[in-house]
Amino acid sequence: MASTVGKAAIAWAAAEPLSVEDVQVAPPKAHEVRIKILHTGVCHTDAYTLSGKDPEGAFPVILGHEGAGIVESIGEGVTNVKVGDYVIALYTPECGECKFCRSGKTNLCGKIRATQGRGVMPDGTTRFKARGKDLLHFMGCSTFSEYTVVADISVVAVTPSCPTDRSCLLGCGITTGYGAATVTANITEGANVAVFGAGCVGLSIVQGAVKQKAGKIIVVDINDGKEAWAYKFGATHFLNPARLRKTVQDELIDMTDGGCDYTFDCTGNVSVMRAALEACHKGWGESIVIGVAAAGQEITTRPFQLVTGRVWRGCAFGGVKGRSQLPALVEDYLRGDLKIDEFITHREKLVNINAAFEQMKQGDCIRCVVDTVVSFSTMSVSLHPLVDNGISKGNANFPGGNLYCLCPQNKVTVTLKSNVAHNHACGCSKCWKPAGALFSVVGVIPKENLSVTANAEKLKIIDEAAVIQRYACKDCGAHLFGRIEVDHPFKGLDFVHVELSDKKGWQEPQFAAFVSSIIEQGFNPSGMDKVRSKFKSVGLESYDALSPPLMDLIATYTGKKNGKLSANL
Repeated sequence: MASTVGKAAIAWAAAEPLSVEDVQVAPPKAHEVRIKILHTGVCHTDAYTLSGKDPEGAFPVILGHEGAGIVESIGEGVTNVKVGDYVIALYTPECGECKFCRSGKTNLCGKIRATQGRGVMPDGTTRFKARGKDLLHFMGCSTFSEYTVVADISVVAVTPSCPTDRSCLLGCGITTGYGAATVTANITEGANVAVFGAGCVGLSIVQGAVKQKAGKIIVVDINDGKEAWAYKFGATHFLNPARLRKTVQDELIDMTDGGCDYTFDCTGNVSVMRAALEACHKGWGESIVIGVAAAGQEITTRPFQLVTGRVWRGCAFGGVKGRSQLPALVEDYLRGDLKIDEFITHREKLVNINAAFEQMKQGDCIRCVVDTVVSFSTMSVSLHPLVDNGISKGNANFPGGNLYCLCPQNKVTVTLKSNVAHNHACGCSKCWKPAGALFSVVGVIPKENLSVTANAEKLKIIDEAAVIQRYACKDCGAHLFGRIEVDHPFKGLDFVHVELSDKKGWQEPQFAAFVSSIIEQGFNPSGMDKVRSKFKSVGLESYDALSPPLMDLIATYTGKKNGKLSANL
């Protein structure tokens, strides 16, 4: 297995802008996984380390710890993921074997803590190199890179149905807050809750409190602009301490008949941590510390606050165990039970990642998602999820089913009354592809066998000038079907992507078409032999047009139109 080269945003020194340049990523060793990162979030923890204020921060390093992508290769002994799996990187690993994992009392894991803290892999070395120098890893993830290598206990496979620009945010902020409310605190029904700080983590606590059917959900923030955000996620009250005539803890005690049942600090400010504790109800109130304070800071309170029953607790990653519990959160999102889309206020490309750090300083940025795909490389031969892991045979008698867009709720639904035909992988630039895939998989079905049965108003035509009118969801971008309205050999057939169905039995891919077209979209021509070999390995013939039967059909149609063939042929 060889090294690969991709782009990465490198932090060469503290308090300097990240530099996007080529980085060599070594192949994974035993119990390691190399991931092609597709999307990553940008978190305040990344900014804290980059600032130079983090005493454990070391340089040069590739930052980022909130990313999702596709497994590109695996080392010896890896059994929990396979090549082609869609995954989320985990800064909180889960080995299942160490004292912490076996205790059942925490989501912390001690197996690779020492090396992860030093910015190296478990064997004490790094997999990154640029300008001839070794680069350190960050939090066991390093997601500000087209490629990264992680320990196999620091990655979890999730359904490919969830777009990676959403699933990446479950790698830190959303899970941290939501888990703090639902796992660490396990808020009881009717409990009064106060959340200090209305960023991504704080708003995630709010939606967790709503899920737990809390009573009053009070958000505290010094930015009045966060009030609308708080209510959007389900808060019942909003307080700006700067506008109060009394201390915020006294205000909260008055609002909740003696104090909150649960408070959460998401600020990292030790004075706020004290206020959050002192706003708790005597006898049983719990205050959960989530925000990371600056180096050397200490929290203080009067001992009587604790003697009288208040509890100070801390949590990392919301108390969620990444490998065993995170996939369920992905499913919650797909069912519409967990908000993710609403957190995304900004988007950037990897080459503009420094802009994401500037946006994070603004009060209107909740989360910026960075698209890390700069170019397709020869090592990134992820053809399509339906092809990468071997092709499953379809059912000749399959009666059809529904296709759904990727929105978490109010999904566009298209009903197909039969199986598809001529299902194939397609490399053309027009067809819709899953994130990170080089090819689409598209089949055809008679027009009369397709109908839009839910939320048709969300559909829009991508390119009205194109021969195939592709109807896509305006919200999530998924293409539901394509239709030809002009005179054409394929008029009367609609084009669909059966991966959008929750049913099994659709006709499997039969061949690969327009294979060389991926070069026009940035794929390195030197990797084409690998692409064709990969198709061959799963039993698909590769063509640089359509399959011979379909090309014959087009030629027959043309011959009839120009009078060279009998119309009755």
